[in-house]
Amino acid sequence: MPDRFYRQQIPDIKLSIERATESVPDDNKFYVIQDGQTLGSFRSLKPAQQLFRQVVADSGYTPKPQESPKTVAEMVTERYMEAKDAYWSNSHRYRGRGGKGR
Repeated sequence: MPDRFYRQQIPDIKLSIERATESVPDDNKFYVIQDGQTLGSFRSLKPAQQLFRQVVADSGYTPKPQESPKTVAEMVTERYMEAKDAYWSNSHRYRGRGGKGR
C-alpha cells in the first residue's frame, strides 16, 4: 500500500528508516537500517527517528553544503546581459547603410 510505505535515508552513510519496503517486512513497523543491518524496529516513527539521529550524530556525518539557487532577479539580469551581448556581437548587421540625405 502506498500510504504505508515509508523511507527516510542518508545514502552517504547507508542509513535509513524503512517501513513496508522491499528490504523490510510489511508488519507496520519502522526499521532503522545501516549498511544492510537492522539496528532497531519500532511501532512508531518517533523512536525510530531518535535512533536515526543518534546514529547520524555518532557517525560525525555532516551534509555537503549546497549551492544556493539563483534568485529570480539574478536570472532576469543574467538573461538580459546575454541578450545584450548577443545583440552587440551582431550589431554590425544592424547598422544603417546610409541613403538619401545622410
